[in-house]
Amino acid sequence: MVIDDGIFHRRRGLTKFESFGHVADSLVFGTVLCIPAFAPADPHWLSLYLAGAVFSAVFITKDEWIHAESCRPMENWLHSLLFLNHPVLFFLTGSLWWQHEAEELRVALPFAVFGFSIYQWAAWLRVPTRKTA
Repeated sequence: MVIDDGIFHRRRGLTKFESFGHVADSLVFGTVLCIPAFAPADPHWLSLYLAGAVFSAVFITKDEWIHAESCRPMENWLHSLLFLNHPVLFFLTGSLWWQHEAEELRVALPFAVFGFSIYQWAAWLRVPTRKTA
């Protein structure tokens, strides 16, 4: 994410749709991560977590129609790696939660993601972007 935002997004700029979309991606991701951070590991919460993880993994692909036209191949390749990481992170976090392991990490993750979403909001929605479409 740091490379994507710090290099590729800075180089080409983001449309308003992408700017809002990236913040939304982080908010959805962080919200789903709140389940293993704060909910008991039981079948009810596991069902909600799995549904949220699938939703989040599909939701992050919404910008790919724009990226197909506006991104260079290297940025698209990086996006594909990030898409692969998304379900892996959900699986690993869910596994730790189900085994009652790494509580501090599970609690810290949503805060880190929400912190990154604040950065995204400040960087891309509070300052003018180079593109307006």
